[in-house]
Amino acid sequence: MTGLLKFLGWASIVCGIGLGIYYGVQDDPLAEILRDYDDSFRIATAVTWWVSGALSGIVFLALAHILENVEAIRAQMYTPQTGSVARQTERPETGKSRVTLGSVKDFKMRNTD
Repeated sequence: MTGLLKFLGWASIVCGIGLGIYYGVQDDPLAEILRDYDDSFRIATAVTWWVSGALSGIVFLALAHILENVEAIRAQMYTPQTGSVARQTERPETGKSRVTLGSVKDFKMRNTD
């Protein structure tokens, strides 16, 4: 799955650059209608394609990175630990943690409580 997301991310970036160049040199039909024909490179159109391709590519690459980290965490959780740090299986001694209710035996609630 991460390979597909990485491919989609890089494909979005490359296609955004290519389409930006293509539509940047393409004739603008609105300019022909308004008789304001300019044969130069349309940088605003190209930048729009470049930015949209880069942003969508970054989103796909970020999702691939997140998914890789989640898969690594999952793999680490379900495999036995073979490193120098052993997994602690017994609970540490906490001391006397039981509370007796003898100290509050004769307690009465007041109106302000």
